[in-house]
Amino acid sequence: MASSFTMDPDWERKVLAAAEDGMRKMTADSQRALDAMRPQYEGRPVEEIKPAVVSAWRQANDGTITDLHLSAFAEAIRIGQPIDIRYGGLTD
Repeated sequence: MASSFTMDPDWERKVLAAAEDGMRKMTADSQRALDAMRPQYEGRPVEEIKPAVVSAWRQANDGTITDLHLSAFAEAIRIGQPIDIRYGGLTD
């Protein structure tokens, strides 16, 4: 039994495009989650904000957050500073 397999010559671009879309969505979801926290948590202690950030981050992108980012985001929320999450794109 003979079979044939033809590789799409554009496969790399398609995979990268799908990954880019996923990363953009994750960035937007994370941004919305952190923005929504500011009215409720502004002015509260960082140690009270951190668990809420961990929970929001987990819900937004199904993952973990580094302690560095957790501390920075919690402090920004505490002082009422907007957080700007940016996605810089995939590099080859």
